[in-house]
Amino acid sequence: KQHALKSLPTLPESGRILDEWSNRLVQGRVADALLLDVIETLQAVPNLTYKPAVEKWQAKFASGDVVNRNRASLHGGDAERGRALFTGHSVAQCIRCHKVRGEGGDAGPDLTDVVKRNPEKTREHLLESMLRPDVKIAAGFGSVSVTLDSGRVVAGTLKAEDASSITIRTSEGREVSIRKEQIDEHSSPQSAMPSMERALSARELRDLIEYLMSVK
Repeated sequence: KQHALKSLPTLPESGRILDEWSNRLVQGRVADALLLDVIETLQAVPNLTYKPAVEKWQAKFASGDVVNRNRASLHGGDAERGRALFTGHSVAQCIRCHKVRGEGGDAGPDLTDVVKRNPEKTREHLLESMLRPDVKIAAGFGSVSVTLDSGRVVAGTLKAEDASSITIRTSEGREVSIRKEQIDEHSSPQSAMPSMERALSARELRDLIEYLMSVK
């Protein structure tokens, strides 16, 4: 169906079929796996014929969170294309920071079996992590900066924290344990990962999510 939808705008006398898909979109009767395809198909029709229908659908989620606004990317992706994006996208460079099946960097969490190991990491969580990486930072990967009461500043990755101390790994790879009573200022953890909102298209996000959901 995805391939058939893509060809609709170029087919003669396809208006009735496009009208039906437009109505189904507005009424919320499009399967999740076809949402993005239907939207892109309607947007590809000349003269902006179906622009009002697409905008009406988008308006339902305009005031929602980033996942709702991009929900068309949650389902229907191609895992093989997603794997190619993960290993070879020149801007996103996922594999530079994330490891899958032993290959890749370690600046970010290992994504092998990420969904199996963490059942709470749903498609929605993966999408949010790509678009708003600061919202939920994996333990041991948040960047922080602390100013001690002596005036010394220690910056790096927050590796551990308990009631009395924190441990920071500096950019030189050295782990520094600091008692909380020594800390004058402490920044909130930030993700070193940039948002993929401008780096990846809606279709690329969808394929990448499908790949990560399939990694075992």
